[in-house]
Amino acid sequence: MLGSAAIAAGGIDKTMSNTKGEIRLRPSFAKLPQPFIVNVIREKDPESAIASIKNAEYDGAIAHDLHLTSLGQPFHNYKDLRRIIASTANPQLILNYRYTNDMSDEERIKRQILAIEAGAAAIDIPADTFDPNYTSYGSAPEGSAEPNANSYNPKELSMDPAVIEKQMKLIETVHSMGAEVLLSSHTRVVMSSEQVVSHALEMQSRGADMVKIVSVCMNEDQLIEAFKSIVALKRTLKVPFQYQCHGEHGKLTRVVGPMLGSMLVFCNQRFAAHTFNEQPLVHAMRSVFQNVDWRIAKPLEEENFNQT
Repeated sequence: MLGSAAIAAGGIDKTMSNTKGEIRLRPSFAKLPQPFIVNVIREKDPESAIASIKNAEYDGAIAHDLHLTSLGQPFHNYKDLRRIIASTANPQLILNYRYTNDMSDEERIKRQILAIEAGAAAIDIPADTFDPNYTSYGSAPEGSAEPNANSYNPKELSMDPAVIEKQMKLIETVHSMGAEVLLSSHTRVVMSSEQVVSHALEMQSRGADMVKIVSVCMNEDQLIEAFKSIVALKRTLKVPFQYQCHGEHGKLTRVVGPMLGSMLVFCNQRFAAHTFNEQPLVHAMRSVFQNVDWRIAKPLEEENFNQT
């Protein structure tokens, strides 16, 4: 079964039974202490995925992002997904993007629902899911921009009322199962802070637990604008958010963004042929978080600016 029964029945309870019949709560992804390090899993089989989880947790990750688009389709079943998810007590976010056009959005969602049944904490849903006019992900490699990225025409945010209603019903279904939703949008264009905030508020209004926006950054000025966007999101949104930029100039948004208000950093446990190498390494980000003093410890009126 690929989750259709859960949709029809309104989902499962917020607690789960383990193999011994003991009841335990599903871990939360959205409520982890922020910022936190997420290990991105792009392995092809359960054994490699579990190895990535174990190695990443020793390196400092406290959550995982499992790409079903990388995991071989023969392993898209309850037993194998449960094996991966049960290999750690830390929460897992399940992603199933349109890198290829080999299945419908409905089929992709069914597989993510199955992962929730297997114990996943959350799923990542693009904000144009169910829109028949979406821009094919398969035509644009991850990390790439639109041919005219400076022309404002953001991707992955459907404004079709019927599509929005369907997304909101999906979010309600996931919530009824005791899991969470991260609504995502890879815009493929450069965005001002005002545009980012407007984009994020529209996404937040659909009921997701978390919002993720990935735009494009092609120079230092756009990098500074991206940092400004993160601060603006922190002051505006009511839900945790992740904002980062594709591109060489955008790499710093992944490292510095969590210090300004982004909820997490997506990392590789190691670099390999199948990884997205703009994402930093888990152990490197742990070192950054451990060795950079960025948290504000005292109010402005208690600060002393007369020191040498």
